[in-house]
Amino acid sequence: MAGWCEAFTLDFVAPDAGVAGSAALVLHPARRVCTFWTCLVGRDRQFLAIVEPDIALPRDLEVRAPGLWAEIQCLVPYDHVMFGLEAFAVGLEAPADALGKLWGDRVPFGLDLEWDTASPGDVRPVVRGSAQGYEMHCLVHGEVLVADERIDLDGFGSRGHWWGPAHPWTEPWARTVVAGGIADGSPPAGSRIEVVAEAPLLVELGDAAPLRMDRTLAVVHDADLPRDHPGRPMWIERNR
Repeated sequence: MAGWCEAFTLDFVAPDAGVAGSAALVLHPARRVCTFWTCLVGRDRQFLAIVEPDIALPRDLEVRAPGLWAEIQCLVPYDHVMFGLEAFAVGLEAPADALGKLWGDRVPFGLDLEWDTASPGDVRPVVRGSAQGYEMHCLVHGEVLVADERIDLDGFGSRGHWWGPAHPWTEPWARTVVAGGIADGSPPAGSRIEVVAEAPLLVELGDAAPLRMDRTLAVVHDADLPRDHPGRPMWIERNR
């Protein structure tokens, strides 16, 4: 089928909101190409982005392009996944620059991370439009590398797998990822949201119009938390 695609998503958040990131790989078998993008944000941290809309279809899930190597390895289905990245990202002064020509600093960027499903029953079937798939809340650990900086990560996140005749992100959606789970829509009513960093990306998917993905790293202060509680880091995502 000409428009059929398969997508893999990964994201992570540090418990102190010091760093968070997201990556996605979309396979278009009929066109023999794939789309790959990733981003990194954090408190007082330069926004890094990689957007590759048209790479040769990979063997297995190993992507190679000039200045980019990435690989997703599913070692235990529904339980344990590894993701490696060695690349040069674009460092941007303002997040909105990611919606233009992506002109910025050339920054060495690497990830060596593992996703472990938080609990054996934490597999969440999801249907979006004509696409189906699943996602799960995970514990994420490993290393984040930015230029000469090495960051040890012991946090949380999610991963997902989608497939169908149309990409799931072409349908309106919103989700949040917080320590303890994944939820559709926005944070709970009555919560105070402290925005830490914005991470918009403009993504091309074949012949479709470019799709804007809005990601926000935030700290959510629930109404029932003590006033001196530092809050809960949260990765908020939506498309438009």
